[in-house]
Amino acid sequence: MDHQPSSAVLHTAEVADRASFARFVGHLLEDYLEHPDEWENISLQDFLEAMQMHALDIMRQYHHVQQPDQIGEEHPNWRQFADLLLDARVKPL
Repeated sequence: MDHQPSSAVLHTAEVADRASFARFVGHLLEDYLEHPDEWENISLQDFLEAMQMHALDIMRQYHHVQQPDQIGEEHPNWRQFADLLLDARVKPL
């Protein structure tokens, strides 16, 4: 994929509360509406299946990209929800 989501979408590290999560979802929707052909999972079924796979593997992903502040989180936080939505745009590896 050549298209990179807007910087507002890429910075899930800034998602810390309900309001910032809502803004993030708005940016994600804008990205989808402006570039639907660049999303791999455009059907709801494909998107949810990818989200499920990413949810099962999220801690390994955080370890791989060296985000130790997210590893071992007992309870999900707003940033992890944002990461799952962002990751579900594409097919799991």
